[in-house]
Amino acid sequence: MLKLNLEDIFDLMTNRQVSRMESKLKEINMVSEEQIEGQHNNRYSKIISALTDIEQSYLEEDEERKILIQLLAQTKLNEGIDCILRDYIKRVSFFSEWEERAFSEKLFGSAKYSEKNVEINLNQLCNDYVYLKKGITTLIKLKVSQGIEKEKMSDLIEKLKGLDELIENNKIYNWLPIETELNSWQHKLLYGDKYESHLLNSYYINLEEDENSDNIASRKNKISESRRFKRKSLIKKLINKLGDGDNNEMQN
Repeated sequence: MLKLNLEDIFDLMTNRQVSRMESKLKEINMVSEEQIEGQHNNRYSKIISALTDIEQSYLEEDEERKILIQLLAQTKLNEGIDCILRDYIKRVSFFSEWEERAFSEKLFGSAKYSEKNVEINLNQLCNDYVYLKKGITTLIKLKVSQGIEKEKMSDLIEKLKGLDELIENNKIYNWLPIETELNSWQHKLLYGDKYESHLLNSYYINLEEDENSDNIASRKNKISESRRFKRKSLIKKLINKLGDGDNNEMQN
């Protein structure tokens, strides 16, 4: 017959309460994430809807109707840009505040900068960045088509430049995970014109790390041919390394 003392019963009840609390927290987090995603989709939809309206306006033969459609589209663009921009600045601040963490957070870690939270903020920032650039550039083109002089759009132009400056000044791209097929667009987006040089630097760093791991002396001066030759050399060494591993297993 199973016997339980008071301590066992207490532990059992405590574990059940903890499990219920964890389940409840997961449900709350899921609901919160869905609400946030819905809000962002609504803001993005304003930009998308405005783009569709502007394209439609160019097909209109009635000049008054054309102007009306473009005015409504411009309102949607302004509303969408303002809402997304506020979120964009918050996302950038999230990453810029990393250096301002309290001593205890630096020592023991912070839930604010958990892997999951960083991923969510980074993904959202990239999405905001895309829609902001599209929205602002579309608004500038629309005003140009309406005959508005460039000098009168200085605020919009500065706002567009400011997006890139916030990324560069806060080195947001340093938070990107290793580049894959799925997140390659984020690397290209955040690195911008520096993407090609970043790609080359990453390749050479990986090459050096491979040489160091195999205890091979640096051969930078000797490797002066094309990137294709370097890639072949790297692959060849990896194949040899795998071959040595198989031989060692056979000898053991």
